Amino acid sequence: MPAMLRTPRRHEEILTHRTNRSTTATAADIESDSCFDVQDDTKKNLHDGFHFSTNTNGGSPSSSSPVSGGGVSSGRLSPSTTIPQRKRRRRRKGGTAWKTGALAMGVMLVLLTVVGLFLDIESSPQQPHMVMRKMTESPPRFQKYSLDAPTACNQELSADDVSYTLVTQVSSDRLWMMEHQCQRWRLHNETHFPISIAVLTNDTTSHVQQQLRDMGCDLDHVVTVATLLAKLFPYDDYPVNILRNLALKAVKTSHVLYIDIDFWMNRDLSQILLLPDVTEKLASDPKATLVIPAFMLLRQCKQWKECPEQNIPQMPMTLDGLKKQILSHAVTRFDPTNRGGHGSTKYKEWFKQNYPDGDALVEIDCFLSNRYEPYLVFRYCQELPPFQDQFSGYGKNKMTWVMQLRRMGYTFWQLGKGAFVIHYPHLDSPSRVAWNDAPRKLKDPSMDQWLVYKRGRMDQLFVEFREWLRNEVPDETKTPFCADKLDDDANLRYDREKFRNQTASQKRLS
Repeated sequence: MPAMLRTPRRHEEILTHRTNRSTTATAADIESDSCFDVQDDTKKNLHDGFHFSTNTNGGSPSSSSPVSGGGVSSGRLSPSTTIPQRKRRRRRKGGTAWKTGALAMGVMLVLLTVVGLFLDIESSPQQPHMVMRKMTESPPRFQKYSLDAPTACNQELSADDVSYTLVTQVSSDRLWMMEHQCQRWRLHNETHFPISIAVLTNDTTSHVQQQLRDMGCDLDHVVTVATLLAKLFPYDDYPVNILRNLALKAVKTSHVLYIDIDFWMNRDLSQILLLPDVTEKLASDPKATLVIPAFMLLRQCKQWKECPEQNIPQMPMTLDGLKKQILSHAVTRFDPTNRGGHGSTKYKEWFKQNYPDGDALVEIDCFLSNRYEPYLVFRYCQELPPFQDQFSGYGKNKMTWVMQLRRMGYTFWQLGKGAFVIHYPHLDSPSRVAWNDAPRKLKDPSMDQWLVYKRGRMDQLFVEFREWLRNEVPDETKTPFCADKLDDDANLRYDREKFRNQTASQKRLS
């Protein structure tokens, strides 16, 4: 059975979790753990490849005409030439050709040797494409700041100055979800906050814009579109962080709400973000971020296929709708199979925040895991860390950004008053399939064949990023780890001894 048609273990766990639930939950159960039962688990920017408004037409390389010479170089012999003379000339010609060929071969071998010293070419037996990166004695170059942001973070703001842009990114096959993002990201008076979207596509920007207009999105006043050429990237290595940074470049507001395209916000979120307690907090502290609690809709069809007709009507838009779906066990908090991902969010406290006398903001006072990766509202300014472009495909791409935020002294405040995002239950992407493509025998950390697989390469890159963060970014952490912190390294696929030796060697060289 093809890989895309197999039911992943994650799906089986969720279905088991759903079918084993009792259907006698009460409203009080929503505010306890009984409705959720969370388990323990489980380049420089490509500036020439993306466009904000136009489509570039690639030109074909010009062809050159052959240049012919005269005299004996043409190979012609006169009728009067004797046979011995012809043989000697053939020998001379053959010897010259052999020497020329040998010289060319030698030059090519030298070039390949030089290239081999600087390029590490990794090829997966399951993947036709080649993965190349420079081999140096130091880790890949990561970035500290968002230098493309319009203002510095120390520029003072008043509460009235706080404004928001929804930022997201999407592949062309999920562009249809923008219809729902545009519908939900609006004020009650039908005015809209801006949206900045980056799209991975082989279509022209104008074609994408027309698709969005057909969905009801306001491109004249609201939506800014940037496109990145899909054919520049392997189909199973989605350039997620390049797209995130690309979408951020168009932001003109003081703050950003970043969510992935498959997380749909509640209908009132834009209104909640204008509450005085919220705008005053964001204006007074450039390093304050808002955590939007994340939930997930379980698949509404039994077959392992896309079923939007069943799923979309069940995606809640309001707090009341969310509560009903939780009580019917159609919705749970995100994600039962990955406790570290959103486990630091205080879901029980969040339900209390939704009472009329509840607090709009509650601080996340400790992290349960380094893998915590909530969807955030944050100040967009030059001292903000960017998403690291080197992380692509599935895994580690957003959690590393949150790690850097935490290291740089950012604080995390959970937003209540009914604010939430809900995950749409789609099938696994090609990037997720590539991430899962590693046999069990490579889970032994003493083996380094993991480099053949996407997960191994991303885990190695993550460890290099973590070392860079420790060595290059001053520790201004304000949010400690919780006393019952999870063991984040238990599932990393990398050769620990080899990495320790490499790190020690790099320190000696520096």
